[in-house]
Amino acid sequence: MKRFYLLHLILFNLFLSTSTLDAQSNHVARLTAAEVPDDAIESFEASYPEGKLIQWWRIDKNYQAEFALNGETHKVLINEKGGILERRKKLAWPDELPKKIVKGFKKTEYKFWKVEEAYEAESTGEDLFYEIKVTNDDRFQMIYFQPNGDLETKSMSTY
Repeated sequence: MKRFYLLHLILFNLFLSTSTLDAQSNHVARLTAAEVPDDAIESFEASYPEGKLIQWWRIDKNYQAEFALNGETHKVLINEKGGILERRKKLAWPDELPKKIVKGFKKTEYKFWKVEEAYEAESTGEDLFYEIKVTNDDRFQMIYFQPNGDLETKSMSTY
């Protein structure tokens, strides 16, 4: 599980560091459906036939589909051959998160920061985890929790 978090943190930090760069960045970019490999699109459509696509993203060599399903926001990370790497579901803070996660969050140094987003996430072959994005003035931090409420890790830097 820790290697997944490390990979996820690296990808997320790359996303953050490149989001302010021009659109020519090789790490993260908004895409049109025409720029996404057919295998990734077919995988998304087969896995989420009722999903209403919001936006495609390229994150390094992978593709992320952000979509709405049953009134909820979801994200799925897919490789270029159509393999699903990670699934995420946005949750309303604090009502939709398990009480153990909320309790664990209140034990962190970020308990007084504003919660911007919270996700329940699962990567292929890995355990379920929770991700919370918090902000404080012009800084933000991503923090990750195990299902039992224990803090797993946090992003390597704040911006």
